[in-house]
Amino acid sequence: MEMEDVDDIFAVACYDEIWTHMSITVKNREDVIKYVESALTLKKAGVEFPFVIIDAFTNKIIGATKLMDINEHHKRGEIGFTS
Repeated sequence: MEMEDVDDIFAVACYDEIWTHMSITVKNREDVIKYVESALTLKKAGVEFPFVIIDAFTNKIIGATKLMDINEHHKRGEIGFTS
């Protein structure tokens, strides 16, 4: 996941149904920018690893997910929510 992915992520994340049972809501492009900026900040800190999901046939972004709460000392992490 990189900042240049914002428009492609928004194109697939703008459906309200996706966010029905999530702890965050994406309603506009600015929400996606905040989400990606936050994810990249936490990646730089070494506690999350966000990435986009790419369709193998179309080579287009179809979603995003992340590994989170990464703990090097205990060698563990959690699968974050996927959108």
